[in-house]
Amino acid sequence: MKSFLLYLLLLLSSCATERPGAPSYRIARDPEWFPVDLGGSQQRVTAFSDDLTRAIGKRAGFSVLLLQTTLESIPSNFRIGRIDAALTAIYPTPEARSLYDFSDPYLFIGPVLVVPGASPVDSLEGMRGKIVGAAAGTVAMVLIAKAEGIVIRDYINIAKGLEDLATGAIDGVVMPALLAYAYIRDFYSGRLKVATPPLTDEGLRLIVKKGENRQLIDSFNSELKSFVDEGGYDALQSKWGLDLNEGPYPF
Repeated sequence: MKSFLLYLLLLLSSCATERPGAPSYRIARDPEWFPVDLGGSQQRVTAFSDDLTRAIGKRAGFSVLLLQTTLESIPSNFRIGRIDAALTAIYPTPEARSLYDFSDPYLFIGPVLVVPGASPVDSLEGMRGKIVGAAAGTVAMVLIAKAEGIVIRDYINIAKGLEDLATGAIDGVVMPALLAYAYIRDFYSGRLKVATPPLTDEGLRLIVKKGENRQLIDSFNSELKSFVDEGGYDALQSKWGLDLNEGPYPF
């Protein structure tokens, strides 16, 4: 029943919010959020993103039509005018910025530090002299190396790193935020905790075609900040089980 209700909610989200005379924007999103690893939270992230976008639209005075897409289809959808914007995990590299204008991140998904529940550590620098695990070949490995003085242990499967952390074989794990929260919630509640905000600015953002609909980006950023300040953002995160340490502004 719960899965059916969630499916129904996602289906209904494709309907436009009715606001006679208001600007209307067609906003696409990939419900898989490829290529990032959301730790099985894809449906909740989509529902959160839909609710947040509708709330921001209502506050800013525009209506929203939410459409489903894939990452590969976003460029062609912009080119043929099928969409006005997209919610995406595309990172704003110089190349991407030449194609799109980006909003502020509305959900950070970068790596966080996970430690035992009783640990007082609240920064990666605080792990100097300790053993910290990360998935091999990821940005987490680079972050640990930059902190200096930390013994790095790489894992093919980060779940094994969390097992080692829970048994005291290592002192910390750096891994993607939503994956960390999912594992702790499902397997390590009370034993492990997230000790830091996300350590990079990787996140989900609203994008528009370069030079077009810039007013949508400005409205989104402004209303997102107000929504956070007024507590609405935290309420939505709690509703969809995506609670993070610092909301969308960890820096």
